[in-house]
Order: sequence, then structure tokens, then C-alpha cells
Amino acid sequence: MDRPQPISDDLRLDLDNIEKLNRRFGSYDLIRHFLNRWILPAESVSLLDLCTGSGDIPRFIADWSRAQNSTVRIHAVDFQPSTLSIAEARSVHYPEISYEAADVLHFSPTQPFDIIICSLALHHFAFPDAVDLLRRIRGFRAPRRGSGGLGSFGFRDCRDLPSDQLVS
Repeated sequence: MDRPQPISDDLRLDLDNIEKLNRRFGSYDLIRHFLNRWILPAESVSLLDLCTGSGDIPRFIADWSRAQNSTVRIHAVDFQPSTLSIAEARSVHYPEISYEAADVLHFSPTQPFDIIICSLALHHFAFPDAVDLLRRIRGFRAPRRGSGGLGSFGFRDCRDLPSDQLVS
């Protein structure tokens, strides 16, 4: 999945397995913990998900948001068009999620976002690229009241950290 590949049964199976791992080994619980801190019931926010993969985390966030009576507009970005094609097909009942194929190392959003996540993806990058990405995404955030959110790898809330401490 780090290199271009066509849509295949193997790719679908790999993405299914990642989703199962996210569900069973705490990724969703960790995301829920921070969503509870960052989004109030009935609040409306924008969220950017970098390195989205199959889109299972945006779908989880959308389901959580619906249950909270909150509105979350999610823009999900990934480098692999084939993976995004699968994500879009799995997200047909989630109009609050939009997808974009882009290299996150060079991606610049057209508008700021209230919350930005890059979940469990930094290990795919060389260390200097991961640090640069973390530094850059701080600039993607909209000014926001309350705790807001910027999460990466372990969903550490790093919006107030100096840039030399941005690696979890």
C-alpha cells in the first residue's frame, strides 16, 4: 500500500484487516477519547484526515458525530487512488465525507480545518518527512475556541507544543 497498485482482492483484504485491527486494538477507542474532548454535542466542525487509507476512521468519526448530534464535515486525503476508490465505495452512505488523492507531504488544503488527524501513518515516512509533515499541518488549523485538535500517530494533542517536540 506504500506503492501504487491496482484495485485487487488482496488490497481489499489488506484494508479489511487494517480496519479490524483499528477496531479491536484500541484505535477507535483512542479516537473516541479525543473526539469527546474536541467536539461538543450539537457542534459543527470541519476535520481533515491525512493518510486515510480505506476511510474507516472517517466513517467511525461520522457515526460518532451522528450519535452526538454533531455535524462533522470530513475531508480525507490519501496518496493511493486505488485505496481511495475503495474508501469512496465504502462511504456511499456518508455524505459528510469527501476524498482527495494527494501526497500529504506536498498537500495544502484550500481552507483551514478545526481538527486535523493523521492516524497511525507516520511510520510510512522517513523521519525528516514525518517531522516536516507534523510542522506543516499545524498551519492547516482554523482558529478555534476550546481545546480544538491536532492529532498524529498516537493522537497526541500537539497544537501548543514547540515544533521541535512534534513527534510522538
